[in-house]
Amino acid sequence: MKIALLTLHSHISRPAFPLAAACLAAVLSKTRRQDVQLIDLFPDMTLATMWETVLASGGDLVAFPLYSWNRHPLLSLARELRHHRPQLRLVACGPEATADAAGVLAEGGLDGAVFSNEETPFGHLVEALAAGSSPAGTAGLLWQTPAGAVTGPPDVPSDPEALPSPWLTGVLTPAPGDSVPW
Repeated sequence: MKIALLTLHSHISRPAFPLAAACLAAVLSKTRRQDVQLIDLFPDMTLATMWETVLASGGDLVAFPLYSWNRHPLLSLARELRHHRPQLRLVACGPEATADAAGVLAEGGLDGAVFSNEETPFGHLVEALAAGSSPAGTAGLLWQTPAGAVTGPPDVPSDPEALPSPWLTGVLTPAPGDSVPW
């Protein structure tokens, strides 16, 4: 299963990197991480350019961190992706999905919203989908089913020290000349 993890940056900047999306990738197994593509999007891109870029990745699952400032553009993008490729699995994560899971699910026509303060439920979601199972009922996840949205129980946060680093797992690598952030 190919996974596209999107980041809509606030502006083009050399030091900008997709930290939230990379944290999602870092919780996946090493094998699953090989099927992840981090996609950088910028506000000066047209909506058509964004959805064409995402669809060109060939992803089966598209996930994106939502913040108050990028909620509307990314949910507009999700609706376009759904229109152009209805079989895509679309999932929101991040602060807006945590604060308003049902709202982002409805507004974006999404399949799921991770309403956890950490990335672990995303890893469980990916494993369920890869196994051909429904992730409905997964802790920290709101998942759309034919019978309606199913809210999993609250996620029990793990020790933050135990969460994998996107830098140490190799999801992110410093560019030549950049200082290492750890």
